[in-house]
Amino acid sequence: MITFDDIRESYKAEVGDDDEFEYGVLHDDFYGDKENKWTVDHGYELLERVGGGEGGAEECHSAFKLDGKIYRMDYSYMSYNGYNFDGVFKEVHPVEKTVTVYE
Repeated sequence: MITFDDIRESYKAEVGDDDEFEYGVLHDDFYGDKENKWTVDHGYELLERVGGGEGGAEECHSAFKLDGKIYRMDYSYMSYNGYNFDGVFKEVHPVEKTVTVYE
C-alpha cells in the first residue's frame, strides 16, 4: 500500500515544489492527460480507468503502474461534489479471467 502523501513527498523531494500537487494534479498527470519528468522517471503507466467524469459512473477505480508496481485506487465522482478519494493506493496484481457471453 502506498498513500497519496507518500507520492507527494517523493514528488516534492525530486521536483522541489509541491504547492500545486493536490489530488487534481494527480488526476491530470496520472491519467495520461499530461506527462511530466517525474511520471516518466518513475515509469508511470495508466492501465485501467473505469467511471468518473461527467456521464460516467459514480463508483470509480483506476489501476496504474508506478516504480515497477501496480496500484489500484478506488474513488467516487459526483458532478456536484467532484472526486472523493481516501488517499490510499492498494498494490494489486493482474488476474486473468475467462468471461463467457451468449450472443
